[in-house]
Amino acid sequence: MLFFAPVLFGLSASLDALLLGICYGIRGITVRLWENLLISFITLLGTCLSIGFGILLMPLLPAATATILGSAVLIILGMYYLIKPLLAKLYLRLFPHKAKENVCEEDLPARTSLKEALLIGITLSVNNMSIGFGSGIAGLHPVPTAIITLLFSIAFLYLGNRMGRSRVFKFASRLADPVSGGLLVLLGLLQLLL
Repeated sequence: MLFFAPVLFGLSASLDALLLGICYGIRGITVRLWENLLISFITLLGTCLSIGFGILLMPLLPAATATILGSAVLIILGMYYLIKPLLAKLYLRLFPHKAKENVCEEDLPARTSLKEALLIGITLSVNNMSIGFGSGIAGLHPVPTAIITLLFSIAFLYLGNRMGRSRVFKFASRLADPVSGGLLVLLGLLQLLL
């Protein structure tokens, strides 16, 4: 469990980096090594801070309550990611004029810079904060989680950038939210049951 839970967390928390890499690849933009490292380290910092905050709150709660609360946060987030594609379809049916043809093309700049890499890293770390907080309360070990999350973030951003130049990106982008949600639900259940 010491190794398995951080791996699940790292996979789930890094899927946004995969999608970001895919979006840049679609536009023909190469994410350079220094940009990848900067984005990944900023993401890691935000994730570690949220895990640390969850760990600090753990002693204030009875052990069973902390585990249940942390697991519940992870499971609820996971369920949200699982139904997110359905909610998006419902939203587009209700508001068809709000649809964008290609999110990657409209939301990303034409090229990256230091400022953009910093903003992307901050955005990804904010996305991971609720997951990290729930994991910290649930008792996830911060050191292996931090290392594994960093490695997944670097690898996924690189792989996504390569995938974005191929036809595989359509398949990967559709599965990111459900896969992330499934991993979070599994992580929450494992933290609760083990």
